[in-house]
Amino acid sequence: MLERECTDRLGEADLLLVGVTLKVAFDLVSSTDGSSHTVETFGEALDASDKATAKAMSSAYKHAMLQAFCVPVTQIEDADASSHRLKRNRSHQREPVEGWAMWTCGIVDIIESCATIEAVERMRERQRPLLTAISREKPDLYTLIGAAFAKRTADLNGERCAMSEGHADGEGCADCEKEVARTEPLLPKPERRSRGRGTAAERPNGEGCAERKARRSSKPARSHPRNQTQDVSATAPEPT
Repeated sequence: MLERECTDRLGEADLLLVGVTLKVAFDLVSSTDGSSHTVETFGEALDASDKATAKAMSSAYKHAMLQAFCVPVTQIEDADASSHRLKRNRSHQREPVEGWAMWTCGIVDIIESCATIEAVERMRERQRPLLTAISREKPDLYTLIGAAFAKRTADLNGERCAMSEGHADGEGCADCEKEVARTEPLLPKPERRSRGRGTAAERPNGEGCAERKARRSSKPARSHPRNQTQDVSATAPEPT
């Protein structure tokens, strides 16, 4: 036995299965001259108990002999035709052909070559299924991709601000002007002030209040007919 890998798998009806993968080498020795030939093969097996390794060994030996001696199996019934079935995950995304590590390197290079924030977002949406899969399969690589997205977005935001500050006439870039035009209607409007009037605090030494009081005192008092009638009736003598 050269290599052995054991993992826990989930079968149908949420049955816990033990999956074993073996790499085995068999030495075929001639009884005539003592020469030998080594055959290497793999064996895989699933079992709900403690027989996964034994099944994998039997599978590796059977396939090694079939391949070494070219045994025809057309009419032979396969004893392993029925075996445990794994639970199917509909949202499962297959690993890329180049592997997760190489795929991550390529994605990071593409992110660093994006020229705008919109391109970064399109890249994120296009690769979302694979990003979800790698977050489950390889969390460390998913962290690297997330750091690349964050770094490139921060760099593009810094370049946009630098472009707006670099104009000689003080004008902002087109993107900044669009952002200002989008957010300007949301700003609170200043309160309208009455025309020609101001508060006493806005005028020096309270001159406004003094002028208004002088104008009011110089105006003659208005006479109200209703009040005069009431006064005459109150002062008239009662008839005897």
